[in-house]
Amino acid sequence: MVGKDKLEELADFLKTRRARLKPKDVGLPSTGRRRTAGLRREEVAELAGISSTWYTWLEQGRQISVSQRTGHMIANALRLNDSERAHFFKLIKRQQTSDLGSSGTESIDYELQSILHCLQFHPAFALNHRWDLLSWNDAANSVFRFHESPNNFIQFIFSSEHFKTASFNWETDVRGILAQFRLDYDQYAGEDSALEELIDSLLREIPEFHSLWREHDVIQRTGWSKQLLHPQIGELTFKSVVFERTSTSFPRLVIYVPDPGSLKKIERSKIV
Repeated sequence: MVGKDKLEELADFLKTRRARLKPKDVGLPSTGRRRTAGLRREEVAELAGISSTWYTWLEQGRQISVSQRTGHMIANALRLNDSERAHFFKLIKRQQTSDLGSSGTESIDYELQSILHCLQFHPAFALNHRWDLLSWNDAANSVFRFHESPNNFIQFIFSSEHFKTASFNWETDVRGILAQFRLDYDQYAGEDSALEELIDSLLREIPEFHSLWREHDVIQRTGWSKQLLHPQIGELTFKSVVFERTSTSFPRLVIYVPDPGSLKKIERSKIV
């Protein structure tokens, strides 16, 4: 039997995507005032060429099988982008499989640790698939103060007052981070009980996470700009770079490369 949480997550994703569409977005005539935002279930079913009752069951979290062909028709009807489409098919696959137990990387080897510490003025840290902070260099600790917060990056972005204060736009930053984290979550959800426990804990204890996670945003980004206001150095601008080994996705090395002006500030500050 598939867990109720898996069925509910698929149902929630479909609801959030349907709520974001307007009739005019999909070529349907507007029928005046609507009680709720977005398309109706029967409109999505009509666009997808499937039974309205069957689609309603899917959004109600009932345990029904979704074929690849039907999945593509629903994805097209909901106008999913590439990241959302990949996430949707992961949810379908997860819905039809059972838990496989716990797995994951808990430490990094000497080579990766050496690379971390060679990056003297570039904040860098290593993550596993749960986004646990396996290790970080002095520059990362000086900029982010990881030592003051839980050793999980997702918990960190919500619990660290320093990160909230330093971020120019905390909510925008967090939205982007969670949208990337969900892609990794898709790969391991249902296979790692510790990952599921982390998500359950965040949903229970952090209202902001609960609200943002339920929006089901997903995005694949290989690099992004980040601005921080450090209390001692001032404004810093970084471009993130993510490195993975060819043989495995984790541990993953995340490096914040400072722009020339920020690099000079860090070098002169002597905080590293």
